[in-house]
Amino acid sequence: MTVNWKRALLVGIGWGIGTAIGIAAVFGIWHWHNIRPKPWDAKAITGEFEQVDTEGKEQTFRFFFTLENHTDNDYNLESNSSAALYARIQDSKSLMALKHEQGDVDFPIFIPQHGRTRIALHLPSYDYPWKNVNPSEDANRKQHSVEVLKYLNDEMTNLNGFEIFDHSNHYEIVLPPGWKQSPPKSP
Repeated sequence: MTVNWKRALLVGIGWGIGTAIGIAAVFGIWHWHNIRPKPWDAKAITGEFEQVDTEGKEQTFRFFFTLENHTDNDYNLESNSSAALYARIQDSKSLMALKHEQGDVDFPIFIPQHGRTRIALHLPSYDYPWKNVNPSEDANRKQHSVEVLKYLNDEMTNLNGFEIFDHSNHYEIVLPPGWKQSPPKSP
């Protein structure tokens, strides 16, 4: 009878230790899965270049992009407090952070599920050097747009688009350099 009692005790201890190790392994895998870094989702919200222009007395650059929401949920980005804007640099294949005074997007950004929204990206610290044309006059607007595109393609060749990183949703929103797609045409 003592042999069976010892054997039952050893089996019980073994069973308890095995169960504890199994539970610890399951918890460890679950914990690792939850704390590992999530990859940035570059397909949820995509950008398409529309046009570039200048604004204000200083003739600073203003880019227009259309954002498309490919998710089943509305997308809302209230402010730049949870997002970062970067310029894509072609030569080094890198990103350069743009501080608020260097570049900004009009907030809030709202895109309904599977919808599209147009946004403006402002570069207040980058001036267009030729200020002799008043782009607000209809006769000059088209010529001005052609000259701005030509300037971007000829003088700002290292600028290869922009990216917005939404830290809340872990979205990477690529704003491609559509001004490089085709050479500007004269009016």
